[in-house]
Order: sequence, then C-alpha cells, then structure tokens
Amino acid sequence: MFLALVKDRPKFVRLLLDNGLNLKKFLSCDVLTELYSENFSALVFRNLHIAKNSYNDTLLTFVWKMVTNFQRSKKEDDSMKDGLEVQIVGRYLDASPITRHPLQALFIWAVLQNKRELSKVIWEQTRGCTLAALGASKLLKSLAKVKNDINAAGESEEIANEYETRAVELFSECYSSDEDLAEQLLVYSCEAWGGSNCLELAVEAKDQQFIAQPGVQNFLSKQWYGHISRDTKNWKIILCLLFLPLISCGFISFRKKPLDGKQTQLWKYGAFITSPFVVFSWTAIFYIGFLLLFAYVLLMNFQPVPTGLEISVYGLVFVLLCDEIRQLYMSGIKYFTDMWNIMDMLGILYFITGIVFRLHKSNPSSLYAGRVIFCLDYIIFTVRLIHIFTVSRNLGPKIIMLQRMLIDVFFFLFLFAVWVIAFGVARQGILRLNEQRWEWIFRSVIYEPYLAVFGQYPSDVDGTTYDFEHCTFTGNESKPLCVEMDSDEHPRFPEWITIPLVCIYMLSTNILLVNLLIAMFGYTVGSVQENNDQVWKFQRYFLVQEYCNRLTIPFPFVIFAYFFMVLRKMLHCCWKEEAPEPTVCCSRNEDTETLAWEAVMKENYLMKSNIKANDSAEQYVTMSTTSVDSLVTSDPCFLLLFLLLQVLVQ
Repeated sequence: MFLALVKDRPKFVRLLLDNGLNLKKFLSCDVLTELYSENFSALVFRNLHIAKNSYNDTLLTFVWKMVTNFQRSKKEDDSMKDGLEVQIVGRYLDASPITRHPLQALFIWAVLQNKRELSKVIWEQTRGCTLAALGASKLLKSLAKVKNDINAAGESEEIANEYETRAVELFSECYSSDEDLAEQLLVYSCEAWGGSNCLELAVEAKDQQFIAQPGVQNFLSKQWYGHISRDTKNWKIILCLLFLPLISCGFISFRKKPLDGKQTQLWKYGAFITSPFVVFSWTAIFYIGFLLLFAYVLLMNFQPVPTGLEISVYGLVFVLLCDEIRQLYMSGIKYFTDMWNIMDMLGILYFITGIVFRLHKSNPSSLYAGRVIFCLDYIIFTVRLIHIFTVSRNLGPKIIMLQRMLIDVFFFLFLFAVWVIAFGVARQGILRLNEQRWEWIFRSVIYEPYLAVFGQYPSDVDGTTYDFEHCTFTGNESKPLCVEMDSDEHPRFPEWITIPLVCIYMLSTNILLVNLLIAMFGYTVGSVQENNDQVWKFQRYFLVQEYCNRLTIPFPFVIFAYFFMVLRKMLHCCWKEEAPEPTVCCSRNEDTETLAWEAVMKENYLMKSNIKANDSAEQYVTMSTTSVDSLVTSDPCFLLLFLLLQVLVQ
C-alpha cells in the first residue's frame, strides 16, 4: 500500500481498499511522517512556504505547521532511538490533531503533490467530503498563484476547479435530501482543516460557484432576516422599523411561532430588532441622517464657535470611530484587506484633522483650513454610502463593475503619463526659456496636456493666434511666461514642429488611448455581466457576515454597549478565568450524525456519477457503431475494406 501511494498508483490503491484494507489503521504516525519527509517534493515545500508568507491565512498556516512537524519528527528519529522518551511523547502530542484525522492528512499530502487520481480515491474515503473538497480547492488555488511554471499552475487551477465542482454537486445532493442537515454541513468545522468551515474555505478560495448555489443562498437569507420570515416584504420591515407598534399588530410574520403568553410580544420585538436586515436598515437610515446633518452644518451653520448641531456631528463620528475600533479588534490584520474599512478609517482620520484646525478659532486661516478639510472629508463619507447599495441585486453588480474599472483606470494612467510627460516637457522646452516658477511648470507640463485629452486645444503653439496679453515676460505676474522671441519680436518656435507635435499627441491620446480605456471598460463590464448573478451572490456573503457580527443595538445608542464592553474587559483583567477545555473535533453527537448522513449522500452522488459516466461511454460507442454502419452501407469500397480487416483479424 505504501508503494502504491508513493508511486501514484490509484487503481492499485482502490483495489486494496475494495479487498478490505483499513486505510485508517494503515496510516500510523510513522507512515505519515515517512510520506511528508522522504516523499515530499522540495519544490512543493518551497511553494507552500511562499504561499503561507504571502497570504497568511488559517489553512495555509495550519498545513505549513503540519508539514514542518512531520519533517522535524523525522530528523529527530536518531535521537529518539537513543532513549529520549520525552521527545517521543512531545512528538505524538504535536501530531495529535492529525493522528485523529489520518485520512485528511493523507488527502492533503496527495493534493499538495498534485496527484489528481490518487487524491480522488482518498477523498472518497474521508469524512467531511464537502469540507475536504473546498479545502483542496483552497490549497491548490493558493499554490497556483505562487508557481513559476505556467503549466503546473494551470494544472493546479484545473484540479481546484474539479474539486469545487465536486463540492457543489455533493452539497446539492445533500440539500435536495435534507435542508437542515445540509445547512449544518456549511457551519461544520474540523481541526484537520485549520478549524475552518465550508463557507470560510469557499470564500477564501473565491469559489463563487459554491457560494452562489441555491442551498447556500437560502442559508444566507435565513441569517440575513433572522427570525423574520423571508416572505415578508422589505417595505413592511422598514415601516415597522419607523413605527414599532405595527409589530404587535401582526404586520410582520416570523419563521418560528412563539409560545402563547405575555412574553409573546416581547419575543416578537426582540426577534425583530436583532434581525441583521433590521440592523442594516437602521444603520443606513442613521448614516443618511448623519450625512444630511453634516451637510447642513457645512453649508448653513458653520460658526467660529462650534454650535450644538456641529457638536452632534462630532458625537456621531465618535460612534463611527468606536465601531471601526471594534471591527479592527475582531478582524485583526484582515480589517485592512477591505477597501470600505480603509475608506472609513481615512474619513475618520480626516475628520479628526479638521477638528484640530477648526478649533483654532483665533486664526482665520486655520478655521478656513478646517472647513476645507471637512468639505473634502464629506466626499469620503458620501462615497462610502455606495457600500449600502451592494445589498441590491440590480445595483450590487454595478458597484463591483465600478471597483474593477477603477483598477483599469489605475493601469491606464501609467500609459497616459508617458504621453503627457513626453509632450509636456517637449512643448515647454520649445516655447519658453528658463521658467523658474514650479506651479507654472506643472501647469504647462502636466495640467494643460491633461486638459487636451478632453478637447481643450493648446493655443500657444500657433504663432498667428498667440495672445501676448495673457502672458508675462518678467515672471512677476500671475500669468504664464511668454514664449521666446526672435530679433524681429516674433515667436521663435518653429510652427512646422509644434503644430504637428500637437496633432500627433491628440491623435495618440484622444483616439488610441481613450479607445483603449473604453475597450478595457467593455471587457471588465462584460466579464462581470457574464456572471452577474454569481458575482453578486458571492459579494452578498460579506455583507451578511458583517451585519450578523454587529451588535444588535441600533445606532447611535450602541455607544453605551461599547462602554460596557470596555469596562467588562478591564474588570476581567483583574482576575484570571479558567480556560474552557477544548472540545475534540467531531466528538459531538450532532457532528457524528451529520457526517454519517453526508457519507450516505456521498455514496449516492458517486453512484449517480458512475452511472452518468457509463451512460456517456455507451452513448459514444453506440454513435460510433452507427456511423460505421452508415459508412459500410453507403460505400461499397469501404465495405470491402471492412471485410478484409475482419479476415486479417481472424
């Protein structure tokens, strides 16, 4: 069996398993150590190290530690043989999470080695097949990004897509049988995969096909609406949010019927307020009100001494700051991977800077600078409002298009800067001599060539239309420097150079580069439009998780909850609490029942896949036979040749 694994003989491995070999008993810690040390590619080890340092996610870190532990154990074998029992005990303690899941460890080894068929055979023997398939997809996609060989990276991507498809088909089989048990599979986590669950691995691997399937979306919808029935119209929920007494009138329906009694109405109010959709709606209303109040202060109520309304704006921004600190504390370094979080923090920091300048009321310049910073900060806060519209099925994909188009603009600017700098420096050097003012050099070299892209033709390159009233010879006025003159007091620059130069520049930028940008936008919009629904459903996961993890107290009253959390944290620092004993993975009855049921569904899925493959093969043979028969009957020469071949075969 060991040779079959090392030599990559999947048929032989399957034969041994069909004849009663217990793979779990065969996979001792010594066997796994031998596989991960002596039969582990150095190139895979290097790529795994690079991927772990590049992405630093939970699964890659766990797999890296597992591989290094096995290899370290192999190096310590010589010292262990000398009688150091303490190290032997330490070795088995380090590998204890893996010794409880040897099949998963073997599957990870086969996946890392790109053993396609062998990994499929092992995958069929593992528990938690949906989680294992998504974990394999995540590992392979991460390794494909750091591989230098394009062919090897493409092969890893192909195998990763196969496992994603297998996870989608298996979960669809499970969901069609029992929705409740299938939803438990989504949140089932295993220490053999770094403690991650199916949803987390699918999101990290960007398996949009898995997230977009109906079973996962129904589960996210249940989380999004909480106890509120999904049949309830959104306008009813918003109306009840504004007029809470409507809840007791039966305006809102709930998925779970509460018990009769005095606590029924309290339960309805609690279930309504704690719904993530209600939290999202109230947050959106609060944020729009904050923007309206901020705009009123900037346009109509900005006094040297802060008024009550302006102080209210300060308080609301402080609540936003507390919420961002909470998100940073909960998410860690992943907080900065979200563009909207960066925009939130940037807007708050700008606001604090504006307050610092604004409070110097004795200095009019400082007061004006603070007002300007507030106005610029208002742009950031208003653009942040776009994130709210990602909940819409129609507007959500458009926002994703805008984000990707901004990336296209970023790369386009590199090409555009080459033309602007080349034309701007050449034009300034030909027309004017020794301009010393940096602001006017910037205008002539960058700003005016940039405006030419939008159709503003530079008029100073034609001597017949040059206006000397709008320039200065001395450089002491707030005007551009006049062009260099010859002895006859005529512009010295040669028009046969400057005019063709402008024509070539405008041809290159207005026609070539602008149309290139339009083509890039068209490709980006088309790529998103092809998978419009799938992309939106994948992005919807992040919005649902964000508001499911928020406190259910509405803004701005959530500030009291933050104060309570800080106070409780300070009090807990005064004494040490006993840490709860870690639960062994898959030891709960719920997990055991769910995994046993998934194993049955996996057998049904494999049986249907085999039947489908056999039907396809039989259909191909039938079609081939039919085509041969038609050729034999239609062509006499082919009939003679066919009979001759039969005689030779006999």
